[in-house]
Amino acid sequence: MFMANRTNIWNRNHNLIKKCLICGKEFKVKWSHAERRKCCSRECRYDLQKILLQGENNPNWKGGNAINKEGYRMIRLGNKYIYEHIFVWKRNKGNIPQGFIIHHLNGNRQDNRIENLACMSNSEHMKLHRNKKEEVY
Repeated sequence: MFMANRTNIWNRNHNLIKKCLICGKEFKVKWSHAERRKCCSRECRYDLQKILLQGENNPNWKGGNAINKEGYRMIRLGNKYIYEHIFVWKRNKGNIPQGFIIHHLNGNRQDNRIENLACMSNSEHMKLHRNKKEEVY
């Protein structure tokens, strides 16, 4: 009987009250886990990991650059990725008129130098590529 009370007192005195970093709710934590535990539940822990592992803090971070399945280089601006050739064009030449696209002159979709980019209408671009296909066959 005495040991049970003593064990209960030991457990009661060695629990700490912490505040969840995500929801702010107070929760009990064993004193030996106090340094590790920062959240009250799994849901809050997953939310904290999403926050802590964003962008440069993620071990899979590649510097904000990616290449999509069509072969175009993408760069990260804020929380979204945009085409690098469109970004380069807008930075150097200004906005792209509606109905116009940016064409890579040498055909290399990863060569985004301003000298290699041209702004042309959709119909001009289709004619250009149709002629190139005819030359190949």
